[in-house]
Amino acid sequence: MTLSLRAVSIGLVSLCLLLAPGPGRAGLLELDGIDDRLTVPFSPTFPTENFTLMAWVRTALPATDVTVLARGEDGVSGHQSWQLHVTPTGQLGFRIDDAAGTRSCYPFDCSGVALPECTIGDLFVADDTMRHVTATRTLAGELALYVDGEPQATCTSSATPSANSTQSLTLGCTHETTDPPSGTASPTGFLAGRIESAAAWFIDLNADQVWRRYCRGVFLDEDGLVGLWEMNEDGGQSLTDLSTARNDAFLGADPDGAGDPADPLWIVGPPWGPGEATDLRVRLDRPSATLQLSFEPACDASQHVVHVGPLDAVSTYEYQFAECFVGPTSATLSASGPSFFFVVVGQRDDAEGSYGRDSSGIERPEATDTVGCDADQALNLACRCP
Repeated sequence: MTLSLRAVSIGLVSLCLLLAPGPGRAGLLELDGIDDRLTVPFSPTFPTENFTLMAWVRTALPATDVTVLARGEDGVSGHQSWQLHVTPTGQLGFRIDDAAGTRSCYPFDCSGVALPECTIGDLFVADDTMRHVTATRTLAGELALYVDGEPQATCTSSATPSANSTQSLTLGCTHETTDPPSGTASPTGFLAGRIESAAAWFIDLNADQVWRRYCRGVFLDEDGLVGLWEMNEDGGQSLTDLSTARNDAFLGADPDGAGDPADPLWIVGPPWGPGEATDLRVRLDRPSATLQLSFEPACDASQHVVHVGPLDAVSTYEYQFAECFVGPTSATLSASGPSFFFVVVGQRDDAEGSYGRDSSGIERPEATDTVGCDADQALNLACRCP
C-alpha cells in the first residue's frame, strides 16, 4: 500500500500546554506574608559568587520587595550575600551586598532605574499564578534572570556577593541587621503566596539547562547541586534536601516538631498529569506498509496512545481508531488508508494529556469515541514540558 507523503508530513505530536507546575509535584507551601518562611541552617556549601537559584512561586502584586530565596544578613558582618525577590512593580529582581557592605540591585538599580549594563525583557511574575523563576551568576559576574524557563534579563557585570554572612538560607524572607556587629538579624521581606520545588547549585546553568529543568524538573545527582527541596513531604516540620549536600530545611523559625506561628501551610494536591511527547521521527517501512514512529516520551506519562483519523477529517479531528498502550519511546502504526493523520498523546492512569494546538493556536479536541484506551483529559493538571 502506498502512503501519501502528505499524510506523513502532517503526522502530529502533541504540544505542551502550559498550565501547571512541573512533573510529579504533589506538595507546596503557602506563606502568609506576615512571618511565614522556610529555613535552611547555614552551611559552607551554600553558593556565594557562582550559582543557580530556582523555584516555583506564586504571589500577587506586593506592597514592598518580597523574597523568594536569600542568604540574608547576619548579626556580625551586616552583609547579605544575595536575594532573589519580587519588587512592588511585580518584577523579578536580584540584590547583592559586596564585602564592603555596598548594596546593588539588578536589573534595575535599588531606586528602580534600569541599569545600562542590563538587557531587560518581561520580568513580571506577580500575577497570582505559579511561575518558575531562576537566577544565575557566573564567576565573571554575568547575572541572568529567567521566568518560566526563558531568559528575561542579562547583566554583563554585577557586584561580587559577600562571603561574610553566616545567616541561614531562607525561602519566603530575608534578614536585615540593626547595628552590626552587635545587632540582631531580623527576618523581613515576607512573601505572601506559594513556593514549590526550590533548588540551588554552586555553578551557573546555561539557558538550555535552565529550560530543561523548568520542563523536566531537577535530577538528584546533578553536578553542583547543593539544595533540592521538592516539598513532597505532605506535611510535617522538615523539608528533606534531596541533593548530596543534605541541607535539610525546616518550616518557620524553629525546627521543633511542635511547629511555630511562622510555619507555612502545607498544600497537598494530586500529582500533575502527563505532558507532551516531542521529537517525532517517522520512517516508512514499505514491505510491511507500516510507519515506524519514535519520539521523546511525555513527561509524567506511564504510556502513550496514537490516535488516528482520515486525512480529509483532519480539520475536524475525527479520530477513527487508536493504537493503544504503545511503547514509551516508539510505536508501529499500520497503514489505515492512502492518507491519514495521527496524534501521539501521553497518558497516566486515567488521565490523558494535551493533543497540542493546531496552526491557529487552538487546542486540538480529544478523542472521545475511540475504543479501548481513551481517557479523560486533565489539562488543569498538565505538566509544562517534555
